[in-house]
Amino acid sequence: MTNLTKTCTKCQEEKTLSEFYRDNRSDYVKYLARCKVCINEHSQLKYMENRERRLSQCKQYAEQNRDKISKRMKKYYEANKERITEKQAKHRKENREYFQNWRDTHKEHISKLNKKYREVNRDELIEKSREYYYNNQQELLKKKQEYRSNRKEERRKYFKEYAIRQRQNNYWRFLPEYYQWKTAVYKRDNYICQDCGETHCKVNAHHIKPAKDYPDLRYELDNGICLCVKCHRKVHMVYNKSNKNDASSS
Repeated sequence: MTNLTKTCTKCQEEKTLSEFYRDNRSDYVKYLARCKVCINEHSQLKYMENRERRLSQCKQYAEQNRDKISKRMKKYYEANKERITEKQAKHRKENREYFQNWRDTHKEHISKLNKKYREVNRDELIEKSREYYYNNQQELLKKKQEYRSNRKEERRKYFKEYAIRQRQNNYWRFLPEYYQWKTAVYKRDNYICQDCGETHCKVNAHHIKPAKDYPDLRYELDNGICLCVKCHRKVHMVYNKSNKNDASSS
C-alpha cells in the first residue's frame, strides 16, 4: 500500500497514497484527487477570506447550542480522560515559563473567574472539601505538624511582628478605658447576646459604629452591644463584605 502512488490534480506531483486523504463518502477504499498539502493550503486561504463570517457563525452556533456542546464535551472528556490529563501535564511541563508569565499578567481576570466559580458552586465545593478532609485526616495532620516544625522561627518572627502591628494600630484596645467600657457593656446587657438571645456563652463587646471610623464614640456606652462569638463574627463578615463592595464600586 505504501509503494502505490498517485498524481495530484492541482500540483501535478506524483506522491504516495499516505499523502492523500481518504474519501469517506465512498463505500470502498478511495482517495481524494488533491494531496493533503494542496487541500490544507486551499482551506487556509478560504478561511482567511471569510474569517469574520466564519467566526460570527461559530459564535452564533455556540450561543444557540450551548447545552448540546457542553454535553458533547463532557462525554468526550469522560471517554478520553486519561489521555487528556497526560497530554495537559506534558504540555504544562514543556511550557512552564509561558504559563507562569500568563498567570502573572492575568491575575485580576483569574481571581474574578475563581470568585465567580466559588459563588456558583459553593455547596458542591464545601461538600468536596469535607469529604477530602474526613478521608485524609491523618495525612493532613502530619503535613501540618511537619510544616510547623520546619518553620518555627519564621512563625515566631511573624507573630512578634503581628503583635507589634496590633499594638500600634489598635493601641486604644490596651488602655484601661477600653476594659472599663467592655465590662460596663457586659453588665448592662447581663452577659446575654442581644442578637440571638443566647445565655451562658462566651460574649464580645461590639461597637455599633466602628471604632476606626468613629474614634470619639469608642468608649461611649450607647455605642456598645453584647454579642456571642458566632453573632459577632457574622456582623463583621457582613461589614467586611460591604466595605469590599464599596471599594470596588468607587
